[in-house]
Amino acid sequence: MGILKRNAVKASRGAVTIIAEGNRVSGDMNVHGKLHVDGMIEGKVDSSDDISIGKHGRIKGHVRARELHVSGWLEGRSSATVFMSRPAGRCGHGC
Repeated sequence: MGILKRNAVKASRGAVTIIAEGNRVSGDMNVHGKLHVDGMIEGKVDSSDDISIGKHGRIKGHVRARELHVSGWLEGRSSATVFMSRPAGRCGHGC
């Protein structure tokens, strides 16, 4: 029996995906549920829920979310119903 099953259960509405500080993800992501980034993502990130970039987090690429909260660094285009940049947050290139 393996740890990961082929018929994985869909994430519930309360699910949160965390990219912790020191971790790096490269490529496109489709996230079900919320996403919090304290590490680095390079690529397109698409979520029908909220995305938050922590003060140590960084996303380089196109981001689509219901709500986008930036306390870290975002470089790329963004599309969100609600966009909030915290005082320490930095945004460039089409945000």
